[in-house]
Amino acid sequence: MALSSNSQKALDDFIESLDTLVTSVRNRPLSNAEKRDEIKNKVDVWNPKPSDDDLAEYFASRGLLWD
Repeated sequence: MALSSNSQKALDDFIESLDTLVTSVRNRPLSNAEKRDEIKNKVDVWNPKPSDDDLAEYFASRGLLWD
């Protein structure tokens, strides 16, 4: 389905303005809370929290109980 030239121009303008908005949001400086959350998320990926089953297995392998 072909668009009329006015509709195509309107669509192109909308896409360009959306692209500009996305770029400006990506390039804005992060707040301290966002920086903290970003670092926390990276740390959680590098050091995932062990599950209860993992902890139970760890302590059981050392002869200790884990409830």
